[in-house]
Amino acid sequence: MKYQIVGGAGLHRSETKTVDMMVKQLPDSWFGYAGLVVTDSQGSMEIDTLIITADRLLLVELKEWNGNITYEGGKWLQNGKPRGKSPYQIKREHALRLKDLLQEELSRKLGYFLHVEAHVVLCGTAGPENLPSSESRYVHTRDEFLTIGNPKNYEKLVQDTNFSHLFEGGKPRPNSDEALPIIKSFFEGPKVRPLPLKESGYLANDKPFFSHPHMVYNEFRATHKDNSQHRGLLRQWNFDALGVANAMQTLWTEIALRETRVGRLVRHGSATMQDYMLRAVRELSEEDITDDARELYELRRSFSRLDEILDSEADGWSKSDRIDRVRALLAPFSELHSLGIGHCDIDPHNLWYAGDQKSIVVTGFGAASLEGHNSLEALRPTLQSAPYTLPEDAFEEAVEPYRLDVFMLAVIAYRICFAGESLLTPGQMPEWRAPLTDPFSGILNSWFEQALNLEPSKRFPRADIMLNEFNAATKEHSQEFDEANQIYQELKQNKFFREGMNS
Repeated sequence: MKYQIVGGAGLHRSETKTVDMMVKQLPDSWFGYAGLVVTDSQGSMEIDTLIITADRLLLVELKEWNGNITYEGGKWLQNGKPRGKSPYQIKREHALRLKDLLQEELSRKLGYFLHVEAHVVLCGTAGPENLPSSESRYVHTRDEFLTIGNPKNYEKLVQDTNFSHLFEGGKPRPNSDEALPIIKSFFEGPKVRPLPLKESGYLANDKPFFSHPHMVYNEFRATHKDNSQHRGLLRQWNFDALGVANAMQTLWTEIALRETRVGRLVRHGSATMQDYMLRAVRELSEEDITDDARELYELRRSFSRLDEILDSEADGWSKSDRIDRVRALLAPFSELHSLGIGHCDIDPHNLWYAGDQKSIVVTGFGAASLEGHNSLEALRPTLQSAPYTLPEDAFEEAVEPYRLDVFMLAVIAYRICFAGESLLTPGQMPEWRAPLTDPFSGILNSWFEQALNLEPSKRFPRADIMLNEFNAATKEHSQEFDEANQIYQELKQNKFFREGMNS
């Protein structure tokens, strides 16, 4: 089959693989489109695949679903969990709408009405055997659908309607050299656009704002299709990047559900920590995990990625601002460590600064260490998104998750405290060095030396101890600032005080 991908970004990888199989196994005389959004008077219709055969158009919905599918009250359930309105019924409605639209646009040019019918192809392990016969007739496993190019199977799988009379008198069939260009002219026109990357109503930007150094995932900014004020972070995994040896559903599930599981632990163990984590728009379940699973998190309007804040604002921060930002950085990890959670991949792209609360919100828990859960230590260096080598990896030291976090926190704290200076050289190991310009006059040197010690055992054991020592080191400055601020506030109450009179 010949085909054209219009919007591949909106298809799951398993779905594009299915399209590739169709191209190889379906008749060369057929033509297909993949990844379409078609607009009519009722709105838009998302179409995974549209196949133009010798007598009709097949509107095909691709579903990467595993397990058991059942039917109840017009809805499909996957492994007993509701998954919304029947995909077949949705696509049947779309097929009728597309048929009407093509009748309006093309019937005069073709000399007949195109027939459009809906099919659902299951690309995972699920099958249609538990669906009602009215639906299961048009819901197929991938293997079954790929046999549709055989004339006998074609008659068995499509609707039992004979359209041969439409083509009497020399009228061209849909896939003929005469009719196909007419049909193509519609699908290349203004009522058709590419299928975008979308999850739970949020549309992703065309390009990722962060790509994992080992291509394990991409992160996209996203906005809700009905309200552009609702923003989100969409993380799309690429588990194929882990290699054939790690091509296991159970392993992918451990990684992709890590942040969901951390969120549950936090909700049950801390009244405050949940405010330090991005909130999932929809929590993933095991049934959702494929080789390109997608996570989606809310981004409040006040959220800015920490690395962007450091690039744009850090030069203008006062000493007090820097102290406050480091405290905000360490606070959530103090809570996490107290709950038995090590992040193991702390980097500014995984941290969001909440300007309204002056706090830091954490995400990116794919490599996290959770007490009582399977360890991902063997894959941690591959999952790590921070762009440098850790001492534990350089010297093959045993990894203690909290001390690992302490080191990574110190790398970021250095950048906060000493604006414009960084310990990072891509691919190399960060090491302590005195800053060229030090607004703290050396009072933090010993703190940084301990946090960045190349021997893990000599670092602070946890983030809460790291925070306490930071507070002790900056206590004198904080007291001076608090006293000066108190005097300033008292002066403001004086009726003779004028803002800026002494500036």
